[in-house]
Amino acid sequence: MARQNKQDIINIRVSKDYKDRLKKKADESSMTISRYVINCIDKNRTNIIHDGDVLISEVCTLNAQLQKLSNRKDLPVKELQNAISAAISKLNDLANEGI
Repeated sequence: MARQNKQDIINIRVSKDYKDRLKKKADESSMTISRYVINCIDKNRTNIIHDGDVLISEVCTLNAQLQKLSNRKDLPVKELQNAISAAISKLNDLANEGI
């Protein structure tokens, strides 16, 4: 959803249990409840990358290790880095489909 001047408010009543479940799903998606609900309505789905912070950390570690090997001519370091970049771009595209 493009940034727009938000002027209206929607209030809904739910049980505490339902609100807690909704909050948990939103938190798992690193979204606010509002963003999660809007995303579900707009896209009729929500993309979740579980442990995304761990994934990012591992990719950074892998890239650092590859950088250390960059002067070795017998290893396809640049090709591996390009493959990682392509995979990251694909993950970003998939994640942004839900926004």
